[in-house]
Amino acid sequence: MKKDTRILIVEDDPDILQGLERVLFREGYQVTTAESAESALAALQKNRFELLLTDVKLPGMDGIELLSRAKAANPGIIVIVYTGFGTIENAVQAMKQGAFEYLLKPLNLKELKATIRKALSREPAAGETPAPEAIPDQPVFPGVIGKSQKVLDVLGIVKKVAPTDTTVLIRGESGTGKEVISRSIHENSKRKDNIFVPVDCGALTETLLESELFGHVKGSFTGAIATKRGLFEIAGGGTLFFDEIGDISLNVQAKLLRVLEEQKFLPVGGSDFISTDIRLITATNRNLEQQIREGGFREDLFYRLNVISVHLPPLRERKEDIPLLIDFFREKYNRKLGKNVEVISDEIIKVLTSYEWPGNVRELENLVERLIVLSSEERISLADLPPSIISSSFGHGQLHRDHASYQESKKRVLESFERMFVLEALNAAGGNVSRAARSVGMNRANFQRLMRKLGIKSSSL
Repeated sequence: MKKDTRILIVEDDPDILQGLERVLFREGYQVTTAESAESALAALQKNRFELLLTDVKLPGMDGIELLSRAKAANPGIIVIVYTGFGTIENAVQAMKQGAFEYLLKPLNLKELKATIRKALSREPAAGETPAPEAIPDQPVFPGVIGKSQKVLDVLGIVKKVAPTDTTVLIRGESGTGKEVISRSIHENSKRKDNIFVPVDCGALTETLLESELFGHVKGSFTGAIATKRGLFEIAGGGTLFFDEIGDISLNVQAKLLRVLEEQKFLPVGGSDFISTDIRLITATNRNLEQQIREGGFREDLFYRLNVISVHLPPLRERKEDIPLLIDFFREKYNRKLGKNVEVISDEIIKVLTSYEWPGNVRELENLVERLIVLSSEERISLADLPPSIISSSFGHGQLHRDHASYQESKKRVLESFERMFVLEALNAAGGNVSRAARSVGMNRANFQRLMRKLGIKSSSL
């Protein structure tokens, strides 16, 4: 396998798409993703891919038509199709259109990787054999960005706990990356070739959560028009991740404890127990010990879940990682949005490093996406930041905590004040320079001179 082999994955389910991207990335491929056939065709026009992996059932144009168009545009491209709605007719049609292979959902990842290797080496040179399955000799941490000691400490725990089946409780504020760490544990475990299933406990009512976890039989409650498999069954052999475990009811807590102890469960309305083989990882931003004292969380379940505890630091405690995160998100949203923002100024980095980030990494990512969306140039400057962030940074006195001299600190604080002052005036005036100047008692020429000094353009608001 060549390291520069490019694969395009087309899948409208974001969870499946992300999972396939991660699996193939760790195999050493260069992976691009698309959520529709139309987006895939646009990507095929811009770049050359050696292999196309596509679901058949897609919104709008289906995978069979995409296969045909991809082959017409690039006859040499290898196409592998898959579907959860497999029929012999679809298989025959796909093979007639030139598909290399036709697979059925749920995808067996070992089979998928073997099929891709076989496809890419379908015309080997004399004596050449297909490359064996890649087995990384170093841990991989997809989506984990950071080099601070606190991040390295977390990854050290991940390395130790991942190869086991021990239950892990991940704790930390909202937006610190609890699901990212849970996926890293899965990706470095013996279950990595099987499914990872995230569950947002806080987004489901008690009845729906029970049905999702344990499944139900037809007619067991109003709306149960068919028998449904639960996630404990679907995730068999893989990892089940419960986000916001502190939100589940005492009733569901009791049933969850029983499943963990007995390794079997009873579907809602069912009479036959089903065995399960999952690795459970949970996460919370709540104080579970306090919930136990208040009677809202079972102490026995807590001890069962809290075998290994991983605490994720808030972003304000690992600020040296902020420049790395900004660059990572800049590249991510450049690709996603088709933009070409190359520079986020040093001034922005200073302000964002001084900000307290109550929303943590999620808030930072949302801000970078906003900046990329609104950018009209290849460079983003301080004038593009929301005044609230500049004001917060200035208000907390963070801009002069690096032991600079009095004069240097004074200069920085003054510049920060001037920038905030001008930006807020322009915002209030809707970007009209004359109106902004009048509102602060300055003539237009002096106000513009101050704008030029600060590198502020009214068009950037």
